[in-house]
Amino acid sequence: DLEINKKVMFPTKNGYQILKISNILYCKAEVNYSTIYSFDNNSFTIVSTLKNLEEILPSKIFFRCHKSYLVNLNYIKTYDKSRDRIILENGREIEIATRRVEQFMQILTSR
Repeated sequence: DLEINKKVMFPTKNGYQILKISNILYCKAEVNYSTIYSFDNNSFTIVSTLKNLEEILPSKIFFRCHKSYLVNLNYIKTYDKSRDRIILENGREIEIATRRVEQFMQILTSR
């Protein structure tokens, strides 16, 4: 799939960070900044809101599961509905907002 191999340029305070879409595990909101966590355990903070990232990254790969998180659906290992948590392949647990669970389940079952 072409979208997965596409690279995106993210503005940082020192310039730009260039990353393949497939290497992004999840993004976390930090007020007017966002931190991008990559598959190789690196992270970097960019000058962008999560809403802006949501518009840049392909919606068939990334899901806004919480006001603070945007996750790559390809790296989800488990959904723990008793705790409203998504567990990624690297073991990282991400909150999912109750109001987003239904949409999340529809997306997962249609993949």
